[in-house]
Amino acid sequence: MTAKIQDWLITKSSPNKQAFSFENTFQMTKNENLLDAVKRRFEYFHLFIRSQTEQTIFNDLEHIMQYTINDIQIIRNPDKFSQRIGAYFYVYRRTAEYIWSRNDKSSLQGFQKILFNQLTEVFVETNGTEPNICITDKNILRYLNIWQHLSSITRITNKQELNTFLVLCKLSMQSSVITLDKSSTLKWINAVSQIIEIKIDLEFFIKQYLTYKDAFKDFPICINEYVYLINKMRPKKSKASLLNLFIELSQKLNFQDAVFLEHFKRTFDTDIKIFEHVCEAFVYKQTQDEYCLYQLTKHELKTLLNINLLSTSSIDIQKPFRLRIIQKLLFSTSPGKLHNMPEKIKSIFENLNDFDRNICDTFDPAVIIEDEWLKDFLINFPDIWSKFSCDIYRYMGDNHHNNRWTIHIWSRIIQLSLSKAPQDKANVILNNMTEWMSVVHHDIYNPNDILTIILVVKLFEIIIASHNKSIFSFPNIQTIIQYVFSIRERQPDIINVNLVDNFIQNGCQDIENILQLQ
Repeated sequence: MTAKIQDWLITKSSPNKQAFSFENTFQMTKNENLLDAVKRRFEYFHLFIRSQTEQTIFNDLEHIMQYTINDIQIIRNPDKFSQRIGAYFYVYRRTAEYIWSRNDKSSLQGFQKILFNQLTEVFVETNGTEPNICITDKNILRYLNIWQHLSSITRITNKQELNTFLVLCKLSMQSSVITLDKSSTLKWINAVSQIIEIKIDLEFFIKQYLTYKDAFKDFPICINEYVYLINKMRPKKSKASLLNLFIELSQKLNFQDAVFLEHFKRTFDTDIKIFEHVCEAFVYKQTQDEYCLYQLTKHELKTLLNINLLSTSSIDIQKPFRLRIIQKLLFSTSPGKLHNMPEKIKSIFENLNDFDRNICDTFDPAVIIEDEWLKDFLINFPDIWSKFSCDIYRYMGDNHHNNRWTIHIWSRIIQLSLSKAPQDKANVILNNMTEWMSVVHHDIYNPNDILTIILVVKLFEIIIASHNKSIFSFPNIQTIIQYVFSIRERQPDIINVNLVDNFIQNGCQDIENILQLQ
């Protein structure tokens, strides 16, 4: 397999001088100086490629990866290997940055696989004592992002894959000690939770962990993490057999029987109660650090939140760590939509349709959703509003499903956006909104069109009524005013009736004053 990957990486074109110099860098540089040398070499390379074609750049990068692979495979001394792995991870990171937009990342994946294989081989040969992180600069370690490599492992089906997982756990944990504060360092539960498929059982996992226990003397599995492992990899045995197995394994992990039984006695009465306890502690720790929170997938966040809220009568939904999960689930936007406000707001509707409806039915959004969460979703009237196409607005109208969370969020976005609109733009806003309502065919009152009703109510209350101007000082707002009158007649509970009546009365007075002048 390794030979095939190497053949795959070798291209027919010769490298440029700047790329070729990496070979000398690996051959001539001392172990402890290699990372700095490789960093400098990439700085020269970056300046050089500004005038190069894309194909030339990618050709050079493949040669750089090949030189790195050659070095990886000839370093047999484990201690020297540890001193050089920083340079290997650095090459991966810089190369990944250059080719991130390419659909074909097979060569980069091949490079990563060879690196993983060598890391695993050294780990097994030294009983886990090597390799180690020799870098002390937290900024460099953050840039290398070894956790990214660990999180790429989503399945463990055999011993080799487990050993690769273990060595990356060790390196990621060592790195987190330097880059994160003590309360946020990487834990076993962080590492294991991102595994989607595990075809090994708990007993074998613990056996391998204990085989390399010296590697994890500073990062031992704690009893709460052991509980999580039980729930993640429970063997198919009777409860009595399971209890014996769990006690036996806990003793091997040096947990006292009394402590073990205190933590696990409820496991055999109802699995979910213990899991809730561990999950809540895990979620709390995860959400205290933005880095850890960012690493969790949407599926993982939903699972954690749902388990956490199983007993809604006793759960305080407003605990900060739960609010952080809700905020991330509802208001995270894909990179492609960051600069398209209508699409960003549409994504909120999509996220809410994928959100637990029981939570929406149980908890009042007014006490959950903070205005601060909406600051990146405010609409610049009238410029941005005109970009709400008929298709996007139709999707939103068809997919809010009268969800009170969706309605509340929409209402607050409109309220906050109009409140920030320049006062001298009132006529422009009203004129553009009248035209837009006609274009998207939402200019006639419909009691079921709640989004437009909210929009019109806010336009009337914030833009029209609050300006205390004569009705004749506004542009042609007949469409909006007729809509307001229909809401006042058919749905008086959702509009300020007194404000509408005063507006009508003032309008009548304006007409009377004009007639008197005649």
